[in-house]
Amino acid sequence: MINGKIMLRLIEAALNGHKDQVKMAANILSSDLSSSQPELSKQIAMLSGAKVTRGMTERVNPHPQNQETSGDPFLFAPPPLDPAAKPPVWSEDIQITLSRILKEFSLREKLLKNNLEPVKTMIFTGPPGVGKTFTAWWLAKQLELPFFVLDIASVVSSQLGRTGKNLKSVIDRAASSPCVLLLDEFDAIAKKRDDESDIGELKRLVTVLLQTIDSWPNTSLLIAATNHGNMLDPAIWRRFEERLEFTTPNTDQIEQYLLQLTSDKTLLKLSPLLEGLSYSDIKTLVNKAKKMALLEEEEVASLLVKTLLASPNIDKLSTKQRQSLAPVLARANISQRRMAELLNISRPTIKKALTEAGV
Repeated sequence: MINGKIMLRLIEAALNGHKDQVKMAANILSSDLSSSQPELSKQIAMLSGAKVTRGMTERVNPHPQNQETSGDPFLFAPPPLDPAAKPPVWSEDIQITLSRILKEFSLREKLLKNNLEPVKTMIFTGPPGVGKTFTAWWLAKQLELPFFVLDIASVVSSQLGRTGKNLKSVIDRAASSPCVLLLDEFDAIAKKRDDESDIGELKRLVTVLLQTIDSWPNTSLLIAATNHGNMLDPAIWRRFEERLEFTTPNTDQIEQYLLQLTSDKTLLKLSPLLEGLSYSDIKTLVNKAKKMALLEEEEVASLLVKTLLASPNIDKLSTKQRQSLAPVLARANISQRRMAELLNISRPTIKKALTEAGV
């Protein structure tokens, strides 16, 4: 039976004039038909100019050139990272690990001459919005390699019997040329094999994953990302050479990130109120405040603090931290009486803080 999803992708690519995507979709279709309709498979392969696909054990990876687009219906190539984009804010442990990995790739030939390889598989765990995807993207930029994200939802075919084959085919194609490949929402296909709530076919995907990870070439970087590391099969964990845990930023990291988002150092005083939020949430709040400030002709910090005063973190602030917020509230035209209520400190203390700040 012909894969309807691939046919739709092929037609869409043809109508949009994407020749490379047409060829790749045709190659996948040819591969899918190789057993059931070998003659048709051969004809499609001839039309697309495809070569006979090597088996896993025969594959070599000379990487003669970089690939500009994936051409694969299941792979998403995000826009290139802005050259002016600043590095993500990481913990010291993550920073040290990433620096070492970049060094291993830069000295790859030296390692190979000594029968060693650079790190080629990594797994990122942590809640949404803490920088897992952006870190993979940033690594690709530093390594000067194309960055691709595997669309797992499209690989998991409605015909579950084909899912393993689809997954292996896509990863093999990505591995045929140097790249950084991100397997996002990895837990969707790498669940524990003793998970009784799942069906047998999805459990068998773990075996396919083990094989594809083991055969990943040392000239590329395979990164899996998951919000639910506890759901992964133990055998999967052992296949990854590096495991990085991303968490919500602490106060120091929040301050660094705020300085990336805006030059307004007044915002740094709000860092304690942002604890527990992800980088993504912080960026959303700051950008919203920026837009409101532009439209209402107010200060970003003043607008942001109005939102954050309802945060439960305000109860955790020291008296000194509360005092530091008084000037920001004053610029937001909040009365001293109201400040005292919001910050739970006396009006004389508020007045003293404002005087010291020259407000």
